[in-house]
Amino acid sequence: MSYFPKLNIDQAMKCFNQLKILYQLDRTKILNAAEASTAGESGQLIVQAGAIASQLEIIERRIRRTAENYGNKLLIKIIEHLYDDLVQDSGNLLPLLEATIFNFKDGSEIKLSETKVWNWVWKLEFDGNIELIRIDLRSQIAENNQVVPENIQEYIQQSIIAFTEGKHSVSMALMSIALEGTLRDALAKRDIIYRHGSSGFDIFQYKRMQVSPNPNGFLVSFPEQMPISHTDFLFSEDGPETIELEVRRVIKRNNRMFLEIKNVGEIIDFWSSDVVETPGEVQVSGLGAAISIARGELNILTPVDLPTDLDQTIQSVRNNLIHSSNAALSNHVMYDHEGNPITLGEFLKNRNRVFDAVCAIGDTINKIYNKIADGSIMN
Repeated sequence: MSYFPKLNIDQAMKCFNQLKILYQLDRTKILNAAEASTAGESGQLIVQAGAIASQLEIIERRIRRTAENYGNKLLIKIIEHLYDDLVQDSGNLLPLLEATIFNFKDGSEIKLSETKVWNWVWKLEFDGNIELIRIDLRSQIAENNQVVPENIQEYIQQSIIAFTEGKHSVSMALMSIALEGTLRDALAKRDIIYRHGSSGFDIFQYKRMQVSPNPNGFLVSFPEQMPISHTDFLFSEDGPETIELEVRRVIKRNNRMFLEIKNVGEIIDFWSSDVVETPGEVQVSGLGAAISIARGELNILTPVDLPTDLDQTIQSVRNNLIHSSNAALSNHVMYDHEGNPITLGEFLKNRNRVFDAVCAIGDTINKIYNKIADGSIMN
C-alpha cells in the first residue's frame, strides 16, 4: 500500500480513538476487523474472550509502527473491514465515513467514499470560485486496489501547493508532467511504449552498392537484386535522359558520415530494397505525442476527459516551461476567444487561466487512472 499517502502517528491515533468512541458499545467489531486485516501474517491478531481493552491496546501499538508503513496499512484495512461489516448488516455508513477523514496541513483531506473508494481531495478557491480536485487512491475494483500511483500523487500535490503559493510556472510544469506520466501509463496498457533507439518508421535492409570511376564521373551498380531491375527503367520519350537528384553529407552521432539523397521517387525501387528489417513503432516522444495518440488513434483521451481546446495550450505551456528562458515567455501558447495571441508570460500571470488548467488536468488524470483500474482502457 505504498501508493497510500503516509499518515503520521497523531493522525492515525486520532482516527483509531474515534473508532473506539464510535464502537464503544461493541468494540469487538474492531477486534474482529483487526483479526481479518492481519490474516496471513505470521503474527496474526486473534480475538480472545474478554479483556477487550488490552486487545485494543495491542492493536494500537501495531498502528503506531512506522517501519514499512505497517501501522498505516493496518489502520486502513481495519476501516475497510468495518465498512464491509456495515454493508453486510445494512448499517449506516455515514458515522464511519465521518470518523475516518484525515486532514493535512495543505488543506487537503483523505476520506473513504460511500462506494469504498479512498479519495484525496483538495479544495481550490479563487475569485469566488471553488473547485475540488480529487484523485482516487484505493478501490476494490482496481488491480492491487491501486488507482492513482504514488509518483503521480506527489506531482499533483506539489502542483496544487505551488498554485496556492502563486508559483504558477511550477504548478503548470508539475501538473503537465503528471499528465504525461498518466498518458504513458494508459498507452502502455495498449502496448504503446517508448523504447530508446527505436524508430517511428520502418527500417529497410541495407543493399551493397558499387561505385567505380569513369571518364565522365562515376558508374553506380548494384550486385544484389533490387525490387525492380535497372533494365526495366524507362525514360519518357520527351523527358531528359538524366535525372537530377539532391545530395548532401550528414554527420550523425559519433561523427559518423552519411549521404542523404532527396527526390528519389523515380529510382527508389531500382536503388534500394523494399524489405523491412525493423518495423516502425508508434513513438511516445513527449506530451504532445502522448495526447495525439491517446486522443486520435486510440480514443483513450476523450473530450469528456479533457476538453480538446486545451490540448495545444497544455503542450505549448509545457514545452516552453521545459526550455524556460526569458525569450520563452514571449512565445505564443494560445489564443483567447477573440483570436488574440496569448504569450507564456501572459498565461502564467493570469491566475484564472492557470486555475482552469490545473483543475482540468487534475480531473483528467483521475478519470484516466480509473479507466486503467476498471479495465475500460482496453475498450
